[in-house]
Amino acid sequence: MGRLHAVWRRERQVKPGESYMILKAKGRGHYVGVYMYMRGLSLKNPPAGGLGFLEGNVRIEVDGEVAYQATGTEDYFLSGWYFSGGPYTAPFHGLIHKSDENHEIAAYRFHILDPISFRESLTVTTPHGEWNEVEADYSSVAYWYQLEPHISFYRLREEDLY
Repeated sequence: MGRLHAVWRRERQVKPGESYMILKAKGRGHYVGVYMYMRGLSLKNPPAGGLGFLEGNVRIEVDGEVAYQATGTEDYFLSGWYFSGGPYTAPFHGLIHKSDENHEIAAYRFHILDPISFRESLTVTTPHGEWNEVEADYSSVAYWYQLEPHISFYRLREEDLY
């Protein structure tokens, strides 16, 4: 079964043209979920700004092959249409915060009943917009079980904290 691992990451300003990295793991284990906070930094209307960062498609690669790809970030969290129904909670997925005015989303998805197993590697990413073009602030906590050893965790940088 392995040991439970968790890693926090943040990009106060996501990189244009590059997807946000939720988790990169090497070895054997299974991914069990993520909590994410996302805030759009552009004052433009979607899809170029606002909540337009949700146009990105969460992608999970297992052992070098695509195992999952959503049609929008909110779809991965089992919702849709920019979380138009507002906050909700369920045992394994939910939206705990949404602010249209501040372009903020906080959501979770746990794969307790449907863990994503990997034998060699796991990569979980999400674009910020369809082509990684929407300015945003992203942070996440990824959870997975893994047999040791594991690769080095993301190192906190001073700019992540402010």
